[in-house]
Amino acid sequence: MARKRQIRIGMCTPIMNFDEEHVIMLKEARVNFATIFIDSLPEGRRDEILSWFDKHGVTCAFRQTDVMKYYKEAWMPDLDKLEGTAFEKHPCFIACTYVDEPGSDHFEVLGKEVEEFKKRFPDKIPYINLLPMYANSAQLKGGAWKSAIEYYKISTDEYREYIDEYVKKVNTDYICVDVYPYQRIPDPACPERFPAYYIPTEYADYCKNLEIVADACRKSGRDFWGVMQSCSWSKGIREPEPCEIVQQFYTMMSFGATHFEYYVFAHRAVHSGCMLDERGHQTKIYWAAKDLADAIHRMEDVYLSYKNVGVFNVNYSDEVKYLGLEHPYTEFDTIREIESDTPLLVGCFRKEEDTGHAFTLVNYSPFKSPKTSHVRVKLDGKVTQYINGEPCVMHGDSGYYEFVLPQGHGVFVTVE
Repeated sequence: MARKRQIRIGMCTPIMNFDEEHVIMLKEARVNFATIFIDSLPEGRRDEILSWFDKHGVTCAFRQTDVMKYYKEAWMPDLDKLEGTAFEKHPCFIACTYVDEPGSDHFEVLGKEVEEFKKRFPDKIPYINLLPMYANSAQLKGGAWKSAIEYYKISTDEYREYIDEYVKKVNTDYICVDVYPYQRIPDPACPERFPAYYIPTEYADYCKNLEIVADACRKSGRDFWGVMQSCSWSKGIREPEPCEIVQQFYTMMSFGATHFEYYVFAHRAVHSGCMLDERGHQTKIYWAAKDLADAIHRMEDVYLSYKNVGVFNVNYSDEVKYLGLEHPYTEFDTIREIESDTPLLVGCFRKEEDTGHAFTLVNYSPFKSPKTSHVRVKLDGKVTQYINGEPCVMHGDSGYYEFVLPQGHGVFVTVE
C-alpha cells in the first residue's frame, strides 16, 4: 500500500522515565515519529506511556521481535533474551524497527523480513537504518556491532556497493542512513585537558556520504531519510551548536530528505548536550530544532511538490572538506549566476514535467571562523523565498536576487 509522502521528524531516545509532559515536549517540537524500544519500558507502565503518545498524536516505531521469522542470526547478540510483544493494534503504531546499522551479509534475510512484514502490516513501515561511510569494512559486511564505530576511511566504491546491495535485496520505499558530522580533536596547547578543551572539526566526507545515498534514492525511486546528530557520546564527538542543528536540516533538505530523525532526543547515559537534559528540561538545541521544525512544516506541501535532482557546492576548498562532492550537479540552468562570500551547498529541485524549479542555499562557512553568507543569484521568473516557512515574494534588481544567511542557516527558494 502506497503511503502519502509527508515530512516526518523523528527521534530515537530512551523513554522509560518519560511522563506526559515529555511527550508534550516532543509534540511541540513537531516530532511525529518516535522510535520506542518496548523492551526497555517497565511492563506496568507500557500502556500508560503509549497512551500519551496516542493522545498527543505522536506515532511510534516499535522494536517488535515477534514479527521476525528469518533475522535471528543477523540481530544483535541479545535478541534471544528478549520477549517479543505485539503492539500492532495500538493506535500509535506506525512502524517496526528491525535493526540499526546492519551489514550487507544480512540484506538477503532482511529482504525476506520486509516482504513478510508488508503482508502482515500493509499500511505500516518496516524501519531499517543503514551504516554511514565511516564504518569499516567488517561493519559494512557484518553490522555495526562487529566493532566500535569510529571514523574509518574506506573507498566510496565499497560504500556504494553496500548501498546498492541494500537496494537490490531490501524493498523498502526509502533509504535511511545516519551520518554524524561534528567531531573534535585535542587542542595542541593543552592536550591533557581534552575533551574539555578541543578544536572543532567535521567528518570530511559528510556531504559525499549523503550524496551517495541520495543518488541511490533517485535511481531507485525511493525517499531519502536521514538521522541527525543532536548530542555527544564520546571524546571524539562534540555537541552540536544550535546553528549546526539548522545546518543538518537544510543539508538533508538539499539532498531531498523527507524524514529527519534526532539521535538522541532525551538524555541517556554517556550522552551529553541532548535536546532534553538529565532533568527533562529543554536545552538550547531543543528550541533551535523546534523553531526550524515549525518552519519546515509550514512549507511542507510546497517542498514536497518538488523532486530533488542533485546538489552542487560553491567556494569549495580543503578548509571545508566536508562540503566535498563526487559529482556536483551541473545541469541546473535555473540559476544563471551565483556569487557568495562563503562556501555554500546548493540543492536543486524541479516539479514534474519541468513546470517549476526550486533550490536550497546552505551557509557552510567553517565553524572555527563563522561568517554570515551574502549570496547573489541571477534568476528568471517569479522568485519566492521561504522565511520561517512563510512565502515571501522577492523583487530582484535586473534579475539578481540577494540572500543573507547566518552561520549554518539555509533557505528554500522557488522559481516559477
